[in-house]
Amino acid sequence: MYLYHSNKCAIKKGIPLFRNVVSICFLRKAQNGDLVKRRKLFCNTKFISTISEERKTGCEQANRDQPSTPFGSYNEKSSYKDIKIVENEKEGNDAAEEINRNDIIAVDFEGTNLGKYGKVCIMQVYTEERTPGGVHPKSECLSREKYYIFDLLKMSVIKSVKKIIENKKTLKLVHDCREDSSALYNQLGIKFENVYDTSRAHMLLMEKNRNSDIYQVSFLQLLNDYLGIKDDCLSSIKKEMYKNEKIWEVRPLSKMSIIYALKNVKYLFPLYRIFDNMLSKKIVLEKSKDFVNYCFMNSRYKLPVDLAKRGNVVQAMLVSKSMLNCVFKLNSTRKGIACTPSSVAQFRDVKVGDVVLCVISNKSIDQKILYLCKHDDVYDYWNLKERPRGKFKPSIHENATDPMIQFCDEEESA
Repeated sequence: MYLYHSNKCAIKKGIPLFRNVVSICFLRKAQNGDLVKRRKLFCNTKFISTISEERKTGCEQANRDQPSTPFGSYNEKSSYKDIKIVENEKEGNDAAEEINRNDIIAVDFEGTNLGKYGKVCIMQVYTEERTPGGVHPKSECLSREKYYIFDLLKMSVIKSVKKIIENKKTLKLVHDCREDSSALYNQLGIKFENVYDTSRAHMLLMEKNRNSDIYQVSFLQLLNDYLGIKDDCLSSIKKEMYKNEKIWEVRPLSKMSIIYALKNVKYLFPLYRIFDNMLSKKIVLEKSKDFVNYCFMNSRYKLPVDLAKRGNVVQAMLVSKSMLNCVFKLNSTRKGIACTPSSVAQFRDVKVGDVVLCVISNKSIDQKILYLCKHDDVYDYWNLKERPRGKFKPSIHENATDPMIQFCDEEESA
């Protein structure tokens, strides 16, 4: 649609003039560059309100023209008609029976500070049935898709959730199941079985491609990199979650929260098909077990303050590794980090996803970051008195220590 059209120029709605000029003969008549700049500035300010209005139309209009993928077009016009809300025992048993008939399902969880010490609120499940069809002999057509939302604030549905999650026959597609696994095991006594983790698959693919910096990827980044999808709805709800931590405890759930939850599981199927063509399924399943077993890490520490003490030996899972630092997950509300040259060098042989024993050398000022050194059975490297010569310096005794470190007494509580 054009706001203005003539034999000299054409101006498209909502786009700055100088990018859409078909013929710029009238600009050539300008005596100097300042006049051209003023014309561009005028056109930008003239139509900036139009652009702003289009950007504020909401998630449904922002993503209408999503690109097509080999697995179909994913856009905001997709309707979620077949949704089952499970709130009692009977509905849970019926849903579990239906879900367990499938060979593959997509699963995700939402909650408040989801993890060992958080609160799991809902479980969403997506299933789809495909029938042979299309031009190619091996091509398939999506015949039916179903969504299930389990209200985990209702204790009567927990048994049905356990039947689904612990079913060893059904393959469960999940993205980064570590905190989900920890929340389920420590709060509800449920352990994941037969999991294909797309986050772990991405790490394996980076290792296969010999990337120098291996890291855990966000779900939004995964969609953008592999499916070409940039979903503003997911981003907006994610921002809202940071503002309101208890958004998933509110009943009834908002429409946008439900759409966010359902999208998180629907996109897992096309991601799985891509990774399945690039990586061995057996290897991904085996490595995904490490993410599932994250729920057992540091189980001897009942509270975060018990774990966050200088000198404590803790299990740490490496989630990001570069020349500058190593970042660890501890199955706690705290995060571990090694950020000095000598402490980073201690983990040079450790791969992303591995669990390693570490010693807490100190804490950040807000006490949410724990500075780690690699544990040794013979020498206590973090202790200056016991550290032998020629060995690695721990971060607490190094000149290049992070300035955010707070030096505190070992007996001081977190």
